[in-house]
Amino acid sequence: MRLPRRRSGWSSTLCCGFRCALTHANRRCAPVLVGWSGAKCSIDGTAVPQERFPDKRVFRLTPAGEEQLDGWLDGAELEAYQFRLPFLLKVLFGHRQSPDRTARLLADIRADAQARQDEYRSFLAALPAAPYAAYARLTVLYGLRVAEATAGWAEEAGGLLPAERVSINPRRESRTAPAMFALAPKLPRDAGEAR
Repeated sequence: MRLPRRRSGWSSTLCCGFRCALTHANRRCAPVLVGWSGAKCSIDGTAVPQERFPDKRVFRLTPAGEEQLDGWLDGAELEAYQFRLPFLLKVLFGHRQSPDRTARLLADIRADAQARQDEYRSFLAALPAAPYAAYARLTVLYGLRVAEATAGWAEEAGGLLPAERVSINPRRESRTAPAMFALAPKLPRDAGEAR
């Protein structure tokens, strides 16, 4: 990402924080950013050829885009905190496969989270300890803490797996499931449907 009229280190600093933020943001934020590209020329994209990889597009904010970004930042609405993690569904339905297979999945999750920790630590080391990098550092720190928590969870979960395969009849009448659904917090879309 290229940003105009900024000091030299600021653009790469924001890139680092922006990449970390998008890694953990709900995927719905990507359409917001892409939507800006057609609104008032908010984002200007340029194709950059690469030798060993497919061409990439480099984006920069236009003055209109900076105004739109500032308007979004001034908004008081706090979006719902969500993670979309397909691997959690695989863990939830772990009774449908062997404990060894779930253990391998957890080991892969842990290894990936540890690799992300290394990446985020390298980001933090590369970011200068300067006021203009403070907010990018906070964003990268969030990524690091999430990766640490994920690795810790995967390790703990691996030690809690049952020794034998568990059999659950999905067609049996359950009193637990309705009770759990009643306790679960309502999603924003559910609250909207109820009105």
